[in-house]
Order: sequence, then structure tokens, then C-alpha cells
Amino acid sequence: LINSKKSKSSNAYIEFEDEEIIKIKEQCTTLVYKVCNRLITLFTCADKELFDSTLTTKERKSQLTTDDKEPKLVKDYSNPDSYGFIPQNANALSTLYYALRIKETVAKELRNISSLESYWSNSDTVVETLSATYKKMNECLISGILAVLVSDFRRIHSIENWAISTTYPGSTNMPLFILRFYEAFLPKLNQVVFNINTASSTVTVDGKSKNSIIPKYPSEITLKSVQTQFVHSLKVLLDNLLNNVLASSASDKQRQDLFFLRTISNVDVLKSKVFVQIFSTYDNYFKSSLSQSSDDIYATLDDIKITLFERYIAVYKPCLLYTSDAADDMQCV
Repeated sequence: LINSKKSKSSNAYIEFEDEEIIKIKEQCTTLVYKVCNRLITLFTCADKELFDSTLTTKERKSQLTTDDKEPKLVKDYSNPDSYGFIPQNANALSTLYYALRIKETVAKELRNISSLESYWSNSDTVVETLSATYKKMNECLISGILAVLVSDFRRIHSIENWAISTTYPGSTNMPLFILRFYEAFLPKLNQVVFNINTASSTVTVDGKSKNSIIPKYPSEITLKSVQTQFVHSLKVLLDNLLNNVLASSASDKQRQDLFFLRTISNVDVLKSKVFVQIFSTYDNYFKSSLSQSSDDIYATLDDIKITLFERYIAVYKPCLLYTSDAADDMQCV
């Protein structure tokens, strides 16, 4: 505790002149601004930018000549590499797990700082800075998680082994894997998007109740962005499954029947069972009505099924034409 010499408080460990207290408050306020600035830098920088931000002024000057020669790249926020706080080769579930821990830790510390209003020289500005820092951090965590999710689904074909499923006869284990993945993913994503466990409606400052810097509910823009990226992840998933069966059948022609027929069965299961459950789970956790507005996903599934049938029939079309021609020749004889 610090206190003015004029107050004669028995609780004070050290007593300062009023001018010294003002200076201490200014320094504490500056420290809060610098900490918030560093946090924003950490969560908004890509790998290269994050490294550059740790350089001293002298080191930055020594790199100016080199950096000026390099073209400035436009950051792609759908690419996990745009998020320096996400390690290379991270997957969606591990990123989600650690993002949740980061969020809870930072939220706790920001709440603690927000309760020290007596140490600041400009409390209103500090509160706004703390709130803006938390909001920006959480936006970056959400965007980073969803970017990794989409990246994972671009490679999901690598886990397909074409073994028959015991849960959905006729299909492979892929539909069940997708269902179980989202059942694990969506509840944790809900905890990152919403702040039910990390926020309170008010905080106590100097015995007075004030609004918390951490809101319980995200903005409509954030929820819309999450839904857009979620639907996009499903479309990327479906594109990858289609490309996988086409590539597999081209490289292993003797097993074309297996690849096509089991993928067609997978599409049927995804449409009739798996996606229905996934949309219901999403609606439950994000208070949406995606189950009633997902026609484009089901249309994509229908298009994929038609494409698979067309490609599958095309494989046997020459044989069918040859058989038909042979039958005509036999009739002529």
C-alpha cells in the first residue's frame, strides 16, 4: 500500500508526497499501456512480424536495408501462418485447448489489473484499453482456431483407410470420425467465443461495483464470422473427400469400385445423419438456427453424389458400349 503523507493512514507501508504519488500513478498507467500493446502485438503478428517485434531499435535499423527490398505481403487471415502465437504443424484440437488456457490466464490477469483503479492516473482510458485488448486477443484466438480447423480439413484424406464402419454399414469410418471430432470441438470453441466462465457482470473497485472489462457474450459480428468459418470448414472437408476418391481411383484402378461406392455411402450418411447432428450441436452451443439455413451444404452433398455417380459410370462406359455393340452384332448374325 502507498499513501500520501498527509493522510496518516495506518495501513500504508510507505508514505509519499502527493507529487510522487502522481508520478507513480503515471508510471503504472504507462506500464498497463505497454503490457496491452505487447499482448496485441503477440496475437496479431505473423511469425516473421513477431520475431521483428522482439528486436531492439538498433537491430531493427540494421535490418531496414534488407526489409525495404522485400515486398510487403498482404496477410491472409485464413492461413494459420498469419498467427504467430500458433506453433507450426498445430492441429485444431490442440490449438483450441491451449487457446482456452491462454484466454483464461490473460482474462484473470486483466481482471486483476482492472481492480487496481487507485494506481492509475486515467482510470477511464485504462479500462477502455484493457477491454479493447481482451476483445482483440479473443478475436485473434477465434480466427486462429478456425484457420487451423480449415487447414486440417484440407488434409483429412490422409486418415482415410477405407476400412468398413461398424457404426454405419457400407461406409468407412470417416463419417463417424467427423461426428466425434465436432462433438469434441464445438463445446470447447463455445468456451472461447463466449465468456460465461471467465467474465462476471461486475467487478468491485475500491468497494464500488463496476461493469467488467470482459463481456459475457460476443458481438453479432463475431458470431456471424464463426458461423461463416464453420460452414466453410464443412465445404473444404467435402471438397477434400471428393478429390481424395478421384485421386485414389486414378492411382489404384483395381479398387475403383471400393473407393467410389464407399464414398457414395459416406455422402449418404453425412447427409442423413452426421451433418444433422453436427448442425444441431452447433445450434445448441451458439444459439443459432443453422439447422434451418444449411441448404447450401446439403446441395453440395447432392452435387458431390452426382459427380461420383457420373465418374463411376464413366469408368465402365467403354465396357458397356463394347457389350452393347457386341450384342447388336450378334443380333445381326
